[in-house]
Amino acid sequence: MVQIKLQRKIEVIRQEVCEYDLEPEDFEEELENGMIPTQYSETTTIIPRPAYEVYSHGCRLNIIDEQRFKEEVQVRPGIRQKYFNTTSYIYPESSRRRYKSSIQFIPGLKTKHYTSTVYTFPKWAQRTYSSAVKHRDAETLKWYKCSVQMEAKDFVSIKLIQVS
Repeated sequence: MVQIKLQRKIEVIRQEVCEYDLEPEDFEEELENGMIPTQYSETTTIIPRPAYEVYSHGCRLNIIDEQRFKEEVQVRPGIRQKYFNTTSYIYPESSRRRYKSSIQFIPGLKTKHYTSTVYTFPKWAQRTYSSAVKHRDAETLKWYKCSVQMEAKDFVSIKLIQVS
């Protein structure tokens, strides 16, 4: 059993109460990791906090400029020309000729009328008022801290190593 003298100390630091209480009777001399405790301390810190209230007031002003848009497209079904082809066949040693013309159409929509209108309204102000109260009750904060100082045990090795 390791004998450590019992220490008890109370300190006041900036309205903090610190209490050190050392009770080493539970420590054993032989520990698995080879460490011996030399000092054990427990600290309790008490900090009183007063109650407080925080008032805040505000006003927000938004200037709103409204615009509305109206777009209109009138279409009608129709056909569009895809391509146009004219072919002439001329026969050798003959006065005969043959002509062939072809047009390919695809169905589609044709624009008949397109309009775009912008409605602009007069600017107006939107005011928002807000106020808030943040209240906090008085409280006492407590912090607990435990610490142990350890020293390493001395080990002796009897194994000899030959260096050649």
